[in-house]
Amino acid sequence: MKEKKLKRFIFLTIILEILISNSFSAFFSTTIIAKADEINSINIKKENILDDKSPEKDESYTVFNENEKLFKDSVVPKEVARIEGGTDLLVEVKLHYKEKANVFFNGKKYPLIQVDTKEFLTGRQTKYSKFRAFVHIDKSKYTKSLGNFYIELEDKTQRANGGEIIVIGEEDKISEHLVVDNYSAKLYDGKNTSYVPLEYMGSIPKDTIVRATNKVKIDNKEYYILESGYRVRIEDLKSIEENDLFNTMKEKNEIKSIEILESEKYSTIKIKEDYKGEYDLITSCNIYKDEKNSDFNVEVPILNSVYIRFVNGKINSKIKENLKIDKESIFEDMKKSGENEIKLGLKNKYYGHYGFYDKDGYLNIRFRKKIMDIKNSTIVIDPGHGMNKLGFLDSGALGFSKINEHDLNRMIAKSVSKHLKKLGANVILLNTTKKAYSLQERPREAYINDADMFISIHNNSGGGGKLNATEDYYYTSFSKNLALEINKELTKTYENCLFNGIEGDYNRGAKWDYYTVILEKHCPSVLIEVGYVDNKKSFEKLTNEYYREKLSKSIVKGIENYVKNTY
Repeated sequence: MKEKKLKRFIFLTIILEILISNSFSAFFSTTIIAKADEINSINIKKENILDDKSPEKDESYTVFNENEKLFKDSVVPKEVARIEGGTDLLVEVKLHYKEKANVFFNGKKYPLIQVDTKEFLTGRQTKYSKFRAFVHIDKSKYTKSLGNFYIELEDKTQRANGGEIIVIGEEDKISEHLVVDNYSAKLYDGKNTSYVPLEYMGSIPKDTIVRATNKVKIDNKEYYILESGYRVRIEDLKSIEENDLFNTMKEKNEIKSIEILESEKYSTIKIKEDYKGEYDLITSCNIYKDEKNSDFNVEVPILNSVYIRFVNGKINSKIKENLKIDKESIFEDMKKSGENEIKLGLKNKYYGHYGFYDKDGYLNIRFRKKIMDIKNSTIVIDPGHGMNKLGFLDSGALGFSKINEHDLNRMIAKSVSKHLKKLGANVILLNTTKKAYSLQERPREAYINDADMFISIHNNSGGGGKLNATEDYYYTSFSKNLALEINKELTKTYENCLFNGIEGDYNRGAKWDYYTVILEKHCPSVLIEVGYVDNKKSFEKLTNEYYREKLSKSIVKGIENYVKNTY
């Protein structure tokens, strides 16, 4: 008699997270029937996920099995890391939040540290957190494979293999001159493989000539290591003709003159040099503080100085330290700090910085002053999601009717724009319904239009429909107060208007994060999650014009408070 196997079938409602444009997620739910021991992936149709105009397409999505403690497909690097010796390799994986695990490589053990907070996991209705460790890769004379690392749970019940580690030998370094081809190039730490750009470093402007000393790869991302020691994405640079290059370059890039110029909006450092060479802009006293074991809150710093280092430069000895500085300047003095570096003392804070080369070839580094009046200020409003590069609409998160997140984002953005214009602001409202903006292009509109601030409006989902609150995000330290003021006013509206007299936790705070649209440093930038579209009570308020107006006005009030207050 053959043994009969009992196959248990269960019904599951799964909250699926779909990654959109590499940074934002849309959530929707579906009910499936599956064998309890075979829930590894599902296949669904997308006709109800995106706009009616979008092409129908079946796609498979991974589902976490509750019996699985280690999500093996989440290991980073998964395929390969080809990096310099002396680098700390970032290893990342998703584990059940109660688990402990270690990375094993080259005979050494590295404990994995949980990244995501309980609040974050609750908000995403998941039990799986990111865990990270840094694995040190020793230097090598020759390029060679060091084999693969693996991750193992402490109870040794599960193991996952990671990518192959290839160390680039000292003898295989390169020397290649390139030029910045994007409007700017973000800098990453060259001493480790973190995928988050450095907040305290200024980006390198278009047309800057750099020398690459190595080319590294982490899975599908490639970078150049620059002479300065920093990393730059390979797509931000292009090769240049060596003959043209050496007609302009000398052994040392002589810094011939330095001026400090003033305007209503900026204090500008204007520099004449032999050629458009690489430089570092380093802001001091930007303090990071990990208060909740992973919510990296940037303390608003009291900035006291800025350093500009000319990587292959030499400051002309005739340049004096006692430059004439206007009383309206944010700077109080300038001092030489070695043959290729200057230190600028600050007497006032700045609220954005960026560099560019003018028509005469001078390097201009602008430091934005705080705006003192909304009238005549320029504000870029980005309604999140919308038309994408494939020609169909990314609706964002779905609500309880035909109204989706992008619809709400657009309606709130229009209302915010209307009220800001009444205050005299010059508002640039991105038409994300008809024009496809990439995540990088949205904040670039603020740069192109010399905006005083950038506001990206979104609505949230996650938490199984239980969360009903507002939150917002910032990346640069000079954006934090703007985020705090907007968050404060939105919370007041939740407590005193939308849900007056109803007890609840309506504030998820102003938080630091590295969303693509808020990474730029030319002006304060904030991403607002106004409410939750998958919470019925929140959705009812968001789709009600009266309450939506109240929320829009509270965003404007937060902006007003930020402008009026001195920090």
